[in-house]
Amino acid sequence: MIRRKLLLVAALFLAGLVLLEGFARFYVLPRYWRPLPPYGAVTNERQRDWVERQKAELEGEAPRGVGRFDARLGWAYRRSSRSPDGSTSIQSRGWRGPREYARSCPEGTLRVATFGDSFTFCEEVSDGDTWQVQLEALRPDWEVLNLGVGGYGTDQALLRARGELAELDADVLVVGLLLENIGRNVNRYRPLWYPNADSAAAKPRFVLTEEGLVLVPQPFATRAELIEAIEGGFDPNAWEHEYWARSWVPRGLGSLALGRLWGAQRAYAARELPRLWSDPQGEPFRTTVAILEAFAALGVENEVPTLVLLFPIASDLSAGRKADGPYWRTLTAALGAAGQPYLDLAEPLAALQSQGEALYTGSHLSPRGNRIVAEAVGGKLAALVQHER
Repeated sequence: MIRRKLLLVAALFLAGLVLLEGFARFYVLPRYWRPLPPYGAVTNERQRDWVERQKAELEGEAPRGVGRFDARLGWAYRRSSRSPDGSTSIQSRGWRGPREYARSCPEGTLRVATFGDSFTFCEEVSDGDTWQVQLEALRPDWEVLNLGVGGYGTDQALLRARGELAELDADVLVVGLLLENIGRNVNRYRPLWYPNADSAAAKPRFVLTEEGLVLVPQPFATRAELIEAIEGGFDPNAWEHEYWARSWVPRGLGSLALGRLWGAQRAYAARELPRLWSDPQGEPFRTTVAILEAFAALGVENEVPTLVLLFPIASDLSAGRKADGPYWRTLTAALGAAGQPYLDLAEPLAALQSQGEALYTGSHLSPRGNRIVAEAVGGKLAALVQHER
């Protein structure tokens, strides 16, 4: 009797799992709003479209947009190019904006070189609304060069700075760090860190060893090699030093909807920024701090002071007002302990947001938001330069 009851309970349990699996597979999965693990070479339709555009350009179609493949940095901008909508210009040296600058800094001018990601590049606003251009308008005796690149990790920004800073005749080095960069800085294949990305690009990264930072190059010498690998079904999860290679799906359950949904919950939880920044012993945190230290060393090598800008996304502004401080306080503590000048832009932006200001356009700063950045950076740089003198 007991055995029959146990068998009945087991049968009902299995039947429930089958029904739940069917519900998850045919109802939940088609409506799930993020790519599900295990992640392959391509994780969404936009990336498939991106691959098709790359193939068309390799076959002779005229390039669209301002981006290009770069064997050293992963990607960069085409010199003397313009976006299809005309809002974004790349000048002859590959920097944001139409303005051309002299090789040597003019007498009586302060030249500021800015490196970083899309918040330094100023995505989603026109050339005239970047914080660099607005800072030049506030300080006509300054030149503020925009060498930011959308999607960059702080590691790629460091590599670009190492390649170009010595030729810029700059007086100040500025590095912009979006708080999300902590995950990018341990990533080699963009869709693995950000499965919802619009492109399927590879990048270099630095590995922190006892001897310091060691560069792991991106593995493709040409764009054609990258596209061939993607189309051939390569497995980026097998790459050495890819921090985000783990699928999080329980072993043997990758073909089940329930297994993939469980894996998604774990995968995206692992990518939450408060979790990453709250672990000073973790590889993402230690690597990011080491990269910022390398920026400071580069400034010393070129005899210029270095300023770190911390860029928040819109939701971070409320996080900064919590009683125990913002979730990135571990970073500001590390910068303070190292004596590294920095500017936490969440503070001036939050002050204006509380007054109802529209500081973001889409996922990036609006023209007004960039104005606030320009004013804050101008004040900080003026004090920094005065102190250095």
